[in-house]
Amino acid sequence: MEQSDFVAAALAQMLHPENLSKVTGRTIAATDGILQTYENVAVDWARIHGQAAERDRTVPRFRFPPYWDRTSRPTSILAFWDRRERVRLAGDPDTPPEWLQLLARDGELRVRNQVAQNLNTPADTRSKLLSDSDSRITRMVEVAEGPMTLGRTNSANAMHSVAQEYDFRGEFKEAVHWYTKAAENGHVGAMHDLGAAYLDRDDRNLAIGWFTKAAEAGGDATDMFVVGALNEKQGNPEQAIRWFTRAAEAGHVSSMLGLTEIYSQRGDRSREVVWLRKAADAGDENARTILQWYASQETTSAQQSETAVGPVAGQKQGGCYIATAVYGSYDAPPVVTLRRLRDERLARSVCGRAFIRFYYAVSPPLAKYFEQATRLNGVSRLLLDAAVQRIDEVDREEVARNVKRR
Repeated sequence: MEQSDFVAAALAQMLHPENLSKVTGRTIAATDGILQTYENVAVDWARIHGQAAERDRTVPRFRFPPYWDRTSRPTSILAFWDRRERVRLAGDPDTPPEWLQLLARDGELRVRNQVAQNLNTPADTRSKLLSDSDSRITRMVEVAEGPMTLGRTNSANAMHSVAQEYDFRGEFKEAVHWYTKAAENGHVGAMHDLGAAYLDRDDRNLAIGWFTKAAEAGGDATDMFVVGALNEKQGNPEQAIRWFTRAAEAGHVSSMLGLTEIYSQRGDRSREVVWLRKAADAGDENARTILQWYASQETTSAQQSETAVGPVAGQKQGGCYIATAVYGSYDAPPVVTLRRLRDERLARSVCGRAFIRFYYAVSPPLAKYFEQATRLNGVSRLLLDAAVQRIDEVDREEVARNVKRR
């Protein structure tokens, strides 16, 4: 393969998040070596620069994204990784020291602070990062506590910057102090970050309070979604509906799904379907699957369902045999949730994969028994319903905990 072709292929992977799992450290190192030594790569860098900037939403349009020089050429393959991926790499204990040294010069504050906390980071690099952080804090405190000659907004921005420095360093008390000062001066991002900081400490009441203030002060749909999710967790379904609806009307798909679950639990199929359709129109595959299942229920008799979509006759490869037997369909929403648990959680650990192998070894004959044992099937369905509900709750809580800091 020509070197230019190799670079172009690597760039194609980097520009699409779904392909990141295919990118290895060897690919990154090899491509970086080519970028540094081979000057005549036949690639339209200006176009790719624009694509990378579009993907990395944290970079203002008037600035160059990280790892690009002023001629729109990448200085590292990391130019095609968005902030979330660079933060992950900076905090990964398996990241090589030479890569951490490169990430230490990243333009994103959180990336640099993750590098400072990584035990693989060389001591001199970590010391310099902490020293630079101390200097930034000193300068920002002078602005925040100085005369208001630059206006209240600049002062609040400085307070927020100080808070973020302390937050990413893990100094919670100082971070909260400065976030609060910034929030009291009208900084919406500080209100959001206060909510996230308290949520990290599992103080849901204070988290709800600050996320609510952020949402009411002009925050985005994510703030509204988190307020809804936390209210649902606290047993306040009406408030959850109110905030999910506001976020959903702004196009937030997770809020649409939150509404479908609340209405499903209430037995309000018509409202559930309304939001399922909106989520499906927004591209959510799970919503499409549920709608298809509901449609099949409406057009197929109960007897046909028992005989045609059982775990043996209609079973798709890789399905959840027992759950399919209990719910009567491979595409039933609870079965979809259990498959998601398998693919996104169990399959990612050694113990989880061992359990999956054991399950598929013993479940086919058990599935036949469950299909025929009506009473046992009913008891099993109650247990699986409780498990599925808990899985959905954990998923929503995880979404809330992973809210991006501004």
